[in-house]
Amino acid sequence: MKIRIGTFNMENLFLRYRVLNGQRAGPYYPKPIPFDEISQYLEEYSALIKELGGAKRIMDDPVVRKEFYKRISKAPKAEKALAKFLIEGGSINNLNVNEISTITPAQRNNTAKAIRGEDNEMMFPDILAVQEVENLQTLKQLNETYLDKHFKYMYLIDGNDSRQIDVGFLSMFPAVKIRTHQFIPDSVTHEHLFSRDCLEIDFAITNSQEEDLEKTDIDKQVPILTFFNNHLKSHFLDWRKKGEEKDKQIEADNQKRKRQADEVAKLVKARFGNDIDNRFFVICGDFNDDPTTPTLQELLSMGLDNVVSRIDGSGSGSYEKTWTYYYEKEDTVHQYDYLLFSKTLAEKNPTVMPIIERRGVAKYKKLQTNHGFDLERFIGVAGKGTEASDHCPVYIEIEI
Repeated sequence: MKIRIGTFNMENLFLRYRVLNGQRAGPYYPKPIPFDEISQYLEEYSALIKELGGAKRIMDDPVVRKEFYKRISKAPKAEKALAKFLIEGGSINNLNVNEISTITPAQRNNTAKAIRGEDNEMMFPDILAVQEVENLQTLKQLNETYLDKHFKYMYLIDGNDSRQIDVGFLSMFPAVKIRTHQFIPDSVTHEHLFSRDCLEIDFAITNSQEEDLEKTDIDKQVPILTFFNNHLKSHFLDWRKKGEEKDKQIEADNQKRKRQADEVAKLVKARFGNDIDNRFFVICGDFNDDPTTPTLQELLSMGLDNVVSRIDGSGSGSYEKTWTYYYEKEDTVHQYDYLLFSKTLAEKNPTVMPIIERRGVAKYKKLQTNHGFDLERFIGVAGKGTEASDHCPVYIEIEI
């Protein structure tokens, strides 16, 4: 059976009230306001409303209204927005949750195009590993609103990220085994090792209905394709850190990313043991590092096929042909997004080439003038703020 698979960092695919986004706090932006803080502030807000004579009097009396805004002026930005909404909009239940609200609908439509192509193409993958998604409901909303309810199955387990960006899957095939590795401890910090998770899922590659699988000996009768979906430690730095403090943070982040990648290799070896060369599996996701960096060497030396590198057989290490991420600040291109094939999966698909979908990248001037990338874009993709994502999804069609 031929299937199309892929990986896509969807860049902050949130489904949350804008007013519940917190302040910028180093790498934790936009960090949701904790529920206990919301509750505490609403109590303070309610007391203030009562003190000033109620919402109607505040809105009707210019003097009282001025006093109200003066009193909330020193509140944190998000809490102030919440107070203003409640006094001006009536109830938080009036908020529109039918759209993915922290990103414009037009931008999310471009995200959808990066998954299925333009309206006349509809080249959906059969299994798509995704990163930077808030929760399962967000995936369901995206599928229903922007993807014509195409995918039958959606999987996501909340992970460790304080911004609530998780890893998950959109799939046409059912999962028959799901395992999270988010609770593995870091040997250095003794906190959780994975910044998000290494989400392990076995997919049954079959057209059978899910209920029919209960009567099937899956291990013997149905091909299984296992995914290990990752989003390793980012390069984001608190801009307030300078000099030696900045250098120490960069080194600490690099080392953590290495420990994460090493642990993924360890998990895969433990899962398959001596049978590792005979199993169909894919290690994928946003690794936040190029293939030549020391952080990924343990993982990349397992005998896996980094299929993105098939696009450039020269091994030049320039990433001019294999880039999936453009770093605007440094004006550099990188391969941060991966599909690593197991030995037997690569041998079964030795010549197929992946596709890096770059039509959703914003029209950065330097990308064209300094790198010569005069890229075709999706209709509606222009400058920053209209892009499908800051990452390019990678797709490949394989025989399983």
